[in-house]
Order: sequence, then structure tokens, then C-alpha cells
Amino acid sequence: MLQSIHSFIPAAFSDIPVTFIGYCIINGLGFLLDISLLALFYQGVRLPYSLAVSLGYGTSVVYGFIVNRWLNFQAHGHVGRQSGRYAVTIALNYLIFIVAFSTLLHHLGVQAQVARVVSAAMEGIFVYVMMSLWVFRGVRQRQLL
Repeated sequence: MLQSIHSFIPAAFSDIPVTFIGYCIINGLGFLLDISLLALFYQGVRLPYSLAVSLGYGTSVVYGFIVNRWLNFQAHGHVGRQSGRYAVTIALNYLIFIVAFSTLLHHLGVQAQVARVVSAAMEGIFVYVMMSLWVFRGVRQRQLL
């Protein structure tokens, strides 16, 4: 399936790893899970907004780790080490991109939602690179045939 998606990528970007495509699909669905849970917890259950955001984000982070580890990177063993590295990655992501970078953009005059979308794109790249090079270090990257 990922090979079919990869065939639509322009030739200039044909070196994009198949794991990046899988990551985009998995984490795109994770974002939908995050937003859906936010709506459920905040509007449905009527939890305080900060708690609803935290529960949605936390659930999507756990989902992202499990599904990327299992289906995308197909990593085996060392789940404790990998999950610890992932926790550090997510903490850095939160501090650098979700808080600092989007706040900087907003203070520079970028509209709040646009600032958040731009920072989300940057954080997506950051988390993928960290997963590829550090969290799942030593896992052989799948190549397109």
C-alpha cells in the first residue's frame, strides 16, 4: 500500500523513506484521535479544557509510539529503552515546538492557529527524525522494492 502512495510523490522527492509515509499516515490518524478525544472529553464529558487536551494528546502520543513501533518501524525488543527515548522526544517536542516555537511565531504577529499549524509541521519532522535516528536506532529501515 505504501508503495502505491509513494508512486504519487514527484520525482524530486522520490528518496523519501517509506517509513516517513507510514509515519505521516499513522500520526495523521493520531491527530484525528487527539481532536476527537478533546471533543469527547471537553464537550461530552465536560472535563476542564486543560485536562481534556492532556488526555487527548497523551492518548495520541501512546498510540503513535505503539503503532509506529509495531507497523511502521517494525522494531523488536528494548521496548523500555525505546519508550524512554520516545518520552524524551515528546517532552522536547512539547517544549520546543508546541510551546516555544508556536508562541514565538504568535508574538511575531502570526495568527494563533497558523502559528500552531506551522509549528505542528516542524514538530512532525522533528519527531520523525528522532524516531528514525534515536528512538528506534538500529532498526533496519524498510525500502521500497
